Amino acid sequence: MTEMRADLLSPPGSDGYRAATNPHNATVVQRPAMVAHPRRAEEVAHAIQWAAQRWGLAVQASGHGAGAPIEADRMVVDTSGLNALRIDAQARLAHVGAGATWSAVNALAERDGLLGLAGTSPTVAVAGYTFGGGLGFLIPRIGWPVRRYWASTTSMATGNFGARQRTPPTPSIARRCGRFAVEEESAWPLL
Repeated sequence: MTEMRADLLSPPGSDGYRAATNPHNATVVQRPAMVAHPRRAEEVAHAIQWAAQRWGLAVQASGHGAGAPIEADRMVVDTSGLNALRIDAQARLAHVGAGATWSAVNALAERDGLLGLAGTSPTVAVAGYTFGGGLGFLIPRIGWPVRRYWASTTSMATGNFGARQRTPPTPSIARRCGRFAVEEESAWPLL
């Protein structure tokens, strides 16, 4: 496998490393071997493959879901750069990058009189909220958000570059993406 591009990596001590390893939960220590900052799907797949040859993986965008220490046997894949988003008002869908936050989704959706399934914190990334079991004000009315989402594109550490899949919604998606794959984009119904 080719080496990882240097502009996508932040070693310990760099500004990018400090920014990506300073989660909202300040009681959690994060000292990974390296941080990757993919901005496109191909870079996610490459980062997974590259890290799999060296370390384990930890994935986060906003750091809200940090619940356990990350030590030097892991590389953090920081998905905050995958923040593209598009609203399809006619289909009432939001196409959301893994690093996009619910506040960004709702800022665009509100222009069309629509609302996303946001949690109680607007700075949580959509992917983390979904797979981390985030709580939102709409749960009593619509149920858990992972049961509502429409599709996901993920990179998995298989093959030469990682396989990207369009996935129908199933409860096992959260387990698979949280442990073995990185979500790049998802599609969500808007209310």
